[in-house]
Amino acid sequence: MSRGDRRGRRALQQPARCVRRNAPGRPSPKAPTRSRCAPRRAGARARNPRRRPRARARARHRLHRPRQACRPGGARPARAPPPSGGRRSGVASGVRGGPERRARRVRRGAASGARPRAGHRADRRDRTRSRSLRRGAAAGGASGVTAAALQLLLGLAKQGPVDSGAVLFQAWCRSCHGAEGRGTPAATTRLEVPPADLRDCKGSTAETEDRWVGIVTRGGAAFGLSLDMPAFGDAATPEQIRAVVRYARSLCGQLGWPPGELNFPRAFLVEKAYPEDEVVITDEARGQEFIYEHRLGKRFQMEASARTAFDGLPDVFDGVTGALKFNVWHSLERRALASVGLEATPPIGRRSVWEVEPFLAFGAAPASAVVLQGQIVTTWEESAGVTAWSYRLGVGREIGRVVPMVEAGWTVPTHGESTLSLYPQMWVQLSRLGHVAASVGAELPATGPEPRHPRLVAFVFWDYGDAPLLRGW
Repeated sequence: MSRGDRRGRRALQQPARCVRRNAPGRPSPKAPTRSRCAPRRAGARARNPRRRPRARARARHRLHRPRQACRPGGARPARAPPPSGGRRSGVASGVRGGPERRARRVRRGAASGARPRAGHRADRRDRTRSRSLRRGAAAGGASGVTAAALQLLLGLAKQGPVDSGAVLFQAWCRSCHGAEGRGTPAATTRLEVPPADLRDCKGSTAETEDRWVGIVTRGGAAFGLSLDMPAFGDAATPEQIRAVVRYARSLCGQLGWPPGELNFPRAFLVEKAYPEDEVVITDEARGQEFIYEHRLGKRFQMEASARTAFDGLPDVFDGVTGALKFNVWHSLERRALASVGLEATPPIGRRSVWEVEPFLAFGAAPASAVVLQGQIVTTWEESAGVTAWSYRLGVGREIGRVVPMVEAGWTVPTHGESTLSLYPQMWVQLSRLGHVAASVGAELPATGPEPRHPRLVAFVFWDYGDAPLLRGW
């Protein structure tokens, strides 16, 4: 017979002492009532009635506490430092006496039948400790929330306002145009047409801001462009769209490029002061002229033209002309610009001598939708020197896709009678994008040598810098 069995038999042979732990009529709400005379199972160790409840609780705590791992040298690991804030918290550090560990001890004591700690002093001490722990946890949580809010505000300050162009560009345009606007879409984006490189100053400055706003608002399909360009008009405010457009146009990063707002409609006589990429075909009575213009850098433009004449003479080829133009000044605030240039015609075709024409061209928009353009030209011939001065002035008004204009050309030769002619005309935008347009008008001589007959004048041009010929319709 084992030692435990002998102890159990000896305990059963003793007289029963049925003394209840709790006072009669007042059962404890936390632990079930149990009599000391309850039979013990065989082999159970007798409980020492003289041991105090606090000692028994400590013994159970040591029994259920997991053993700490020791280092290879036998030394116990160092205790982790308390959390930031200096004061230990039972919730954060897990030290003895925390709410969770105390709750576990209460549950174990209730399951084992142990009597809870009695006395109002112990209850008051427990309540005070719990209140202190709750205050510490609340202070720690408040400090954490404050730090997180401060970090969020600093991040937003670095990014800028929510409605700024940079933030909206990263949210709307990054997947197709790239984070830097170089036209490199993301790997997960599939596009039929390569997106535009917004850092190309030549392309980003040639169009007006209103044209950009229209494309972003109505989408690429509204202007005959790619269907990959979505419309943001229903999802954003006009202020947000204009902000992202201005940011996209600023990605050029270079100063000195004339803005597209100064690219006024082309007229018959006056040379445009804005440097362009255009192909123009002009028909004037029985003479035709083919003009090719190419922009060089920020402000230069070169031009080459060839003329033919079907007037019954044997030599149909009239000659060629080369020109170079430079934009000397432009101002978006004043909506005006000025350029100087030089045209040279060699003795080819029907031309027998060199002819050079330096000129000054200017343009301005003094009022809303009103366009004013002018040019001063000096004609110099190889054998005669300066032979004439010409003054040209035109005014027009933009009405949607139509611009009615009228020009006046006054030529004052050094020898002979001066001439004055008027050129009423109608400029019409043909493509939805505006890169193809035409103009029809007439030359009406007012003064000059006889005979004076009116002549029809027309031209069509293609701005190949904006889009291919078959796109944008």
